[in-house]
Amino acid sequence: MKARIRGGESASLEFKSVPPGETKLARVIASFANSSGGDLVLGVDDLGRIVGLEDPVAARRVLERALALVDPRPETRLEPYVHELKDVLVLEVQAFEDGSLCHVDEGEEQVLCFRVGKETRRVGRDVEKLVLNLRRRFAGKSARIPEAKRLVAWLWERGEAPESACAHHLNWSKHRLRKLAEALVADGFLVPARLGEGRAYQVIRRF
Repeated sequence: MKARIRGGESASLEFKSVPPGETKLARVIASFANSSGGDLVLGVDDLGRIVGLEDPVAARRVLERALALVDPRPETRLEPYVHELKDVLVLEVQAFEDGSLCHVDEGEEQVLCFRVGKETRRVGRDVEKLVLNLRRRFAGKSARIPEAKRLVAWLWERGEAPESACAHHLNWSKHRLRKLAEALVADGFLVPARLGEGRAYQVIRRF
């Protein structure tokens, strides 16, 4: 774990020096589950310094309350870690592998989040509706398309890019690119960052 911490935050690793509250933690947990999985580490600051938890028992309770807000609840494992008498908690979150998506219950609304690079991002209702519709067509067909891997690898380095730039990268028409992008959304590799004239895509999982 120490070696991973040294590498800094990433698409699959988030640090919190202290538990920020169950709703924010629930969003991070859900974003990992809806993307490629990851570890939420409590007791480490944003610079990767192990500061330790003042009250690990209280931190566990906050994590449990956070998990209770995530529906459906993903597979998780909580591991304690001690470094130079400093207590750290590591919550390992497994990604859904069947096209399922979980939401965070925030009282008046159910929030859908994904992990994009080092960030937990909530998507708007228009994007959510499109993603849910496409996920119902989950079939795993995009993995057979060589250009799909090229596009995902290219986008991974950029975080997100407009649809026109994606089409230019593959030397495809926008219409053909959109069909591929929708297949990648259905298979859980991409989510739209925006819809409409400025449609853009972002990567949540690599091949």
